[in-house]
Amino acid sequence: MAVHTISTTIDNLATTTLHRTRRQFADAIFKASPFAFYMLARGRVQTENGGQSIREPLIYATNDTVKSYSGYDKLEVHPTEELTQAAYNWKLFAGTISISGEEELKNSGPAAIMNLLKAKIQVANKSMKEKMNVYLLQTQDNRGTKDFLSLDNLIEDIAGASQGVVGGIARATYSWWRNKYQTGSLASITAEFRNFYNDVSEGIETPDMILCNQTQFEAYEDQNAGKLRLQDTNLLDVGFDNLRYKGAVMMWDTLMDDTSVRTSTADKVAYFINTDYLRLVMHAKRQFVMSKFVQPYDQDARVAQILVAGNLTCSNSRFQGALNLT
Repeated sequence: MAVHTISTTIDNLATTTLHRTRRQFADAIFKASPFAFYMLARGRVQTENGGQSIREPLIYATNDTVKSYSGYDKLEVHPTEELTQAAYNWKLFAGTISISGEEELKNSGPAAIMNLLKAKIQVANKSMKEKMNVYLLQTQDNRGTKDFLSLDNLIEDIAGASQGVVGGIARATYSWWRNKYQTGSLASITAEFRNFYNDVSEGIETPDMILCNQTQFEAYEDQNAGKLRLQDTNLLDVGFDNLRYKGAVMMWDTLMDDTSVRTSTADKVAYFINTDYLRLVMHAKRQFVMSKFVQPYDQDARVAQILVAGNLTCSNSRFQGALNLT
């Protein structure tokens, strides 16, 4: 009876604790990296209720019925095809919280159990923050097919027809679905940024974020020392060093230099991102939801999972770019 009471208390407290803190739990994970936090701040972290896949409508052509006319000229009424869809699979990941029978006995009071649970949840939160950032920045060479798609999947560091399949659409076949790619010299980073920013832009469509590594960020600072440099104070308040570059916020992430996450030439890439066309989609029923504690048949312990389902998606590739600086 005592064990049942303790187990029931753990279930109730865990459910209540995570329910009350789930929003803070999720926010803390998204605020742990420059890219994820910027997506959250821009309203690009969104929830969907399900479906076989995450669908993103794409505009890939113009409507050729648009024309000038006068008087009784006939207007074009033939059907047009300007839209298609990219399909992104749901990706799952989870973190496990374990409490041994020995820990239950040593923390049998409600206050002690609450403190134990909070500590366990805090550790899970820290681990999931680190893993999420790896998922979002990891190169294709270092990732598994079960992982969330990363910027390296959506904004490839390879030119033109050599790019792969994204959202079920082959970039080798459809040029309108390719992202921009260019190589340049780190020694002339200011000029390289200016040229590539313009290449990725079209009219009012411009990058709103540049994500680079520490070396590139400091090289740009050095080349522009003494000049007026604007910053986003909201990002500074959270702790992310940044610079304003034209219409974009420029930030750096330590994982952009981490060879365990990024390999070959990819660790020298600066991403020019138009987040209007990126989404970090979370499933409504798996948005950091905690399962009940259960006891494995072969252990004196109880385990529960914090469950996540979602993916990173893109709906317009031609306004995204990867600049490889060597």
